[in-house]
Amino acid sequence: MEHIAKIEVTLTGDAAQLYEVMLDAAGKTTKPGQINRSILETGLVHHLLMLSALGVIPTEQRGEVYRTVERISEHTIMKELFAHAREYWDNMAGAGTIKLEE
Repeated sequence: MEHIAKIEVTLTGDAAQLYEVMLDAAGKTTKPGQINRSILETGLVHHLLMLSALGVIPTEQRGEVYRTVERISEHTIMKELFAHAREYWDNMAGAGTIKLEE
């Protein structure tokens, strides 16, 4: 089944300033829509890996989250970063640095 989400957001202050820097730097060679998608995908992956490690994502959904992250990573230059993020959060959870939900 195809999942589609349309997201609209307004940035202000420091976040807007950083976004302008991003557009200036990448906008010469990359369309804003591609930049937005990359930023959103990267943020989603990092947050879901963190939430999984924290135990916020139900155990029965974690496998699908990891499989989806792997599918996304196959189509992005961020593949190694995603792998490092997953390793980081798994290590944090395993080391007891973060408290997992029982």
